[in-house]
Amino acid sequence: MNTDGQVKREDIEEELRAVLATPDGPVASARPRILGIAVVVVAAVSVAAYVIGRRAGRQRSTVVEVRRV
Repeated sequence: MNTDGQVKREDIEEELRAVLATPDGPVASARPRILGIAVVVVAAVSVAAYVIGRRAGRQRSTVVEVRRV
């Protein structure tokens, strides 16, 4: 901000360049950990949906008994 209290376009551009120009920021350094956690969460949700669906399917399915005469 300037001494006169007004925010100019140059000030905003300078701040944006300072924030975006750092490739080693907190998000970039935590990206592998975040990606790993996301993969584990997606896998856990997929397995849980499969198990719940399989159990529900077994409860609703009809058992047919075939007898030979």
